[in-house]
Amino acid sequence: MSHNPSTLQSDHLVTSGNGWGSFQLLGEGKPGKTIIQQDRLRVIENWMDGTLFLLCDGHANGGDLAAQLVIDQFPDLLLSHDFIHQRFVATERACVAMDRVIEEQTDGGTTLALVHITQRDIFVVNLGDTRVSTLELQRLRSCTRDHRVASLFPEDELKIRRRGGLFIQSGKQRFLASLDLRSGIAITHTLGDRRYGRGASTFPTIVAYSWEGMTDATHLILWVDGVWETFEEAIITTSLLRYWIRSQTSVRESTQELSQQLVRCCPGDNASAIVIDLDHFRPPDW
Repeated sequence: MSHNPSTLQSDHLVTSGNGWGSFQLLGEGKPGKTIIQQDRLRVIENWMDGTLFLLCDGHANGGDLAAQLVIDQFPDLLLSHDFIHQRFVATERACVAMDRVIEEQTDGGTTLALVHITQRDIFVVNLGDTRVSTLELQRLRSCTRDHRVASLFPEDELKIRRRGGLFIQSGKQRFLASLDLRSGIAITHTLGDRRYGRGASTFPTIVAYSWEGMTDATHLILWVDGVWETFEEAIITTSLLRYWIRSQTSVRESTQELSQQLVRCCPGDNASAIVIDLDHFRPPDW
């Protein structure tokens, strides 16, 4: 795969760079249903005095295009909204702009997990249920909150309804409903998805983590629901994850091992992740 040295984009099983590795797996899908790869990821080294990581999980018809648009355009949208001086505001505005770009080109939508690592801190953004987690000495700690219908707080549901959002029930599960009530999605925050009107929020959750608070963390993982749900269903414990990752000699080998273990679990959905060795980026003082 040819690429710009400072911009790496993975279409293969395992790709690695300076202090990170990634993989993309095509899920098995359901009987009689063809599944396509709608996950997209990108790593930009030497971006704004750090490294930028993006992971998207596209969904619905056109979800692959929605995810690709984010991968291609979101970094530039951040800069155009003055990410240098006001990261939080710039990110929120970039999400609104990105949502409009997607809606002009496709009905599909996508989640977004973004991490910007610098010597100053670790800047984390998420929309949807693509997670960012730290692997620490004794536990896996979530740096993001899943934006899912199943975990909605009452005040959040009220906000969705005030925006005109509707919900539908299918068995024991509830979904955010499309405008015609013929389909639903399990997430409440997304980019694109114009079929859901203003019900789905484009407002991201943003947190800047200090290095002081990451003293015990060895790795950072960005992973789509096809990965973390598969591991949860297989009752994969933090100790096993820690062993698979930390027993390897390089982050590429750690990523390879993680992907191989995932294959053994037979994920039904597409499964992609980025594994980051925090020691590679950690400032000398920490």
